[in-house]
Amino acid sequence: MRNLIDELENLSNRLTQVGDCVHDEELYFSKLPMIWDLIDERRELARRLRDEGPITIQQFAEEVARPMVYSLIQELEDAFHCSPALGAFSVFDMRHVPSNPLELGDYGQTSISHIADHYGEAKQDTFMGHHVVAQPEFPAEIIRREFSAFKHQMFIMKQRASETDLSDPQFLLKKLTDEPILQQTFPVMSYFVLLSSLIPTSTACVERVFSLMNSICTPLRSSMSQETLDNIMRIVHEGATSLSDNQLERAINHFTSKSRKIYV
Repeated sequence: MRNLIDELENLSNRLTQVGDCVHDEELYFSKLPMIWDLIDERRELARRLRDEGPITIQQFAEEVARPMVYSLIQELEDAFHCSPALGAFSVFDMRHVPSNPLELGDYGQTSISHIADHYGEAKQDTFMGHHVVAQPEFPAEIIRREFSAFKHQMFIMKQRASETDLSDPQFLLKKLTDEPILQQTFPVMSYFVLLSSLIPTSTACVERVFSLMNSICTPLRSSMSQETLDNIMRIVHEGATSLSDNQLERAINHFTSKSRKIYV
């Protein structure tokens, strides 16, 4: 997502140069002078009726294209914004735990500080004259101190785990669930590991859905309804990888029973 935003910002800068009459041969925008003149000619009557002057490519780039790209950047940043407190939960991702014990001392210090500052301090809110103070579940200092010991347990778990285990986002939670002694020893970390399994620490799952949608809704399927697209995405994502002969026959019979003429 960061790469996409960087590309859009670069495009915005290039459109600014077009607005300053700098020719950019790599932009399709700069390759359309003949088409632009044709469009401008066909709009001549409308301009006269509205008492408007001609619009140049440079003017369109500055007044329409560049604001549109900037608006798109803002929407992407707002939609995929992740606060430091939420992003800090990636500290419980076992793949991030260092394999070298010498690097363990500094591991997660910044992340656990974000978590401690957000969840370990009292929160105040005032609404319509009513003032409410919510006390933290655990003090910030206890969160930091317990994590300093817990990350050594994470290191030991990683040494004993397989690659398949480490790729499982629920691996750490399963280990804590299977070993009650760890939950008793690290009650605060058990609480935050459970939270980390509920709170997405990245936008990867959303981006995978977008990729799936783009692979289904191609330019040749642009007339597909939103309901049909949603149903196909659910089938691809949650459905069986293959159908039995009986299931396939039932699907074909249902498909051919429709009132419209469909050839299978």
